[in-house]
Amino acid sequence: MNHFKLLLLVSTFSLSSWATTNMPYELKTYAIVKPSNISSSVSIGSGLVQKVHVELGQVVKVSTSLIEILEENTLRAYRSSLVGQVVKIHVTQGAAVSPGMPLVTVMDPKGKFLEITLSPEEAKLMSVGAKVRDAKSKEDLGVLDFISSLVDPDNGGVVAHVKKFGLGNRVGEVIHVVVQVPELKCSRVIAMDKLDDSDRFKVKAIYQKKICLE
Repeated sequence: MNHFKLLLLVSTFSLSSWATTNMPYELKTYAIVKPSNISSSVSIGSGLVQKVHVELGQVVKVSTSLIEILEENTLRAYRSSLVGQVVKIHVTQGAAVSPGMPLVTVMDPKGKFLEITLSPEEAKLMSVGAKVRDAKSKEDLGVLDFISSLVDPDNGGVVAHVKKFGLGNRVGEVIHVVVQVPELKCSRVIAMDKLDDSDRFKVKAIYQKKICLE
């Protein structure tokens, strides 16, 4: 075997060895508690609010009458489409409404999920099944059930969800969380103080003074 073939074999072996290198990784970020089930009654036509049948905080059932709108000579009743709690009444009695205007919002307070907004670079490091815990209490909050493949054009973020979230946090509450990726695939893992110009790899992630190169 000549020197060229030997060098090629050694190089191939080295690269394949780097390709199987894994590194644990954790991302500290923030999550917001959001309702799984929420419904807003929206005005179909123009008219006047004749009567509001519910109060803020009231528990309602499916088909509970929420509000009545007088549209020309017709009295239209708007009913709840889910079991839940009235969280917002958008209009008052006697107010004029137009098509598309929200009237009453009902939310199921028991159904909640966590929404985490990641940067596109952070999203590439995540995977479905990654564990999520409270950064302060260390309590397990669940696992990532969903990671969007799209970037939100408004904020440049990628949305991820923890759907099976059952703790007593309020909707709208912001939680400091840690997302744990047990095995981040790297071409090579080196200590931060060992990185130099000879390492012709792109930095994928940095964790606990170690660098994951790709």
